[in-house]
Amino acid sequence: MNSVCAAFRLRSIPKERKSIHLKSLRIRVYPEKNLHRMWKQWLAASRYCFNQAIAYQCKHGLISKYDLRKVVLENESLPDWIKESPYHLKVNAIKLRKNIDIL
Repeated sequence: MNSVCAAFRLRSIPKERKSIHLKSLRIRVYPEKNLHRMWKQWLAASRYCFNQAIAYQCKHGLISKYDLRKVVLENESLPDWIKESPYHLKVNAIKLRKNIDIL
């Protein structure tokens, strides 16, 4: 397989729980090295944007998520490897800062 190989395993269900029809499917994904590297880069880009959003708000105070998105993503000092990552991953990381209390 080109990008992802998967192994499937059904988890056993205790006899006393069979009456409620619970089943689970455990899937293990074994990506190729280049795909795994890409996922790690995307995760790092998301983490970088989240940390930049937190740092900006600690320094300048709370602003709306749309303004914060502009500040973080339109920053000229943003590394190229972050610019190459998918946009929605970076935006979602910036949105998450709403749930964090700023000191």
